[in-house]
Amino acid sequence: MKGCIIIAENELKLNLNLEDIKLVNLSTERKKDGGKIDRTNHIEILEFNKERNQIVVEYTENVTGALELNLAIEAIFSVEAEKDLTATQLEEIVKKGDIDHLAYPLLTESTQITSFITGKVLGIPTIFPPVLEDETVEDK
Repeated sequence: MKGCIIIAENELKLNLNLEDIKLVNLSTERKKDGGKIDRTNHIEILEFNKERNQIVVEYTENVTGALELNLAIEAIFSVEAEKDLTATQLEEIVKKGDIDHLAYPLLTESTQITSFITGKVLGIPTIFPPVLEDETVEDK
């Protein structure tokens, strides 16, 4: 999967190519008195390997309700930029840019895992849209 982040103020293009994605942590606990289903998620850059031009990104998701589900997914993206970047510059670019290019493959993977597990444990799959919490929070 390829993605491109373009920073308008610098006209800098940053191409991201997904190289690997894996589930690194999964825990579940069924609750007897589960209430309203709530979801929180987060994405962060764990590492920037300048020699390999790769970034490691971690996506975490926590679902509470009748089932408490916590998962973490890591992905490795190769980075192609017009000029050499430091880890700090890369992080700033990603924060200013469209984080969906990093998040989308992780979000879709998480949606599938969450749906499968909630379906098996609760009998009805819970399907969340593949969006970051910041995009869906209204009154929190």
